[in-house]
Amino acid sequence: MHSYRKISVFTSIFIPLFLASFLLGNCSSSGAKSPSTPNEETSEDSSRARKRSLPLPTSGCCPVDQTYAGIVVLEKICFLPGKTELVMKLTEQKRVCVLKENNIFEDENGKSYKILGTKGVNYCPNRTSSINKPFSVYFEALDSNVESFSYIESSSSPHAHNPWEFRNVDLSSCSQVE
Repeated sequence: MHSYRKISVFTSIFIPLFLASFLLGNCSSSGAKSPSTPNEETSEDSSRARKRSLPLPTSGCCPVDQTYAGIVVLEKICFLPGKTELVMKLTEQKRVCVLKENNIFEDENGKSYKILGTKGVNYCPNRTSSINKPFSVYFEALDSNVESFSYIESSSSPHAHNPWEFRNVDLSSCSQVE
């Protein structure tokens, strides 16, 4: 009877532990990557590499057609020598201005670009009445390997009434420009 009891204790403790360690040891979370050889690429890596192999143009514009709150339209992005131009318009009659401070223009890697100027619109607090009339905001030139950008005006600015947020604007179609 003692040997049966020893086997029973063994099977009830060690077999479940063995199975648990085996199963948990072979599982990985969805965020974990399996080791790969240096020449091995996942499909996500290769598609990202293909996008990056086509640098952004140094001149011309490409449509992005992003809308914020149904009123502010980011129509296109233009690549000019030494700067990037965002061409925008309002779909409703509003008084608009651009925040000179407290705005974020950054790429997907978190690199920030400084605002350089505006055209067709004033810096806050001086507002311009506008509807369907293009205006531009200029920033330092984006790096040539950028895939997306975000342009966000801070809601903490004293002149921010309805600050804009254009997040993760995709530039993959910008290898061909107007």
